[in-house]
Amino acid sequence: MEFDFKSFFNTVSLSSVFKRIGIYGPYVAYTISNLLATDTVKTVDGFQDEKEYTRIEGFLYKKSGLPQGLSLSSILATLVLESKITPENLVMYADDGLYFYREGEKNKFSK
Repeated sequence: MEFDFKSFFNTVSLSSVFKRIGIYGPYVAYTISNLLATDTVKTVDGFQDEKEYTRIEGFLYKKSGLPQGLSLSSILATLVLESKITPENLVMYADDGLYFYREGEKNKFSK
């Protein structure tokens, strides 16, 4: 079974991201938070609204969601999902997943 979480990157909680990367130590969390931060709000044809950002210690962070297109976002999304979803035979990458089971075998997602 193949699946994709719709709009996951736009809605993932950044507190979940920082909680998950915090287990790797403060230096890793600090480095990643700096990669996710920006000193200006970049707009693409005026579609990004400054209200979507919050200022922490002089840097702007998106209030929710991970920047799409940043290669680190896929890794962070995978870490967050692994902490929430952990059945056997499940392979996750970013917001995509594959669940392996034999036909006729009861699986963890069936009712």
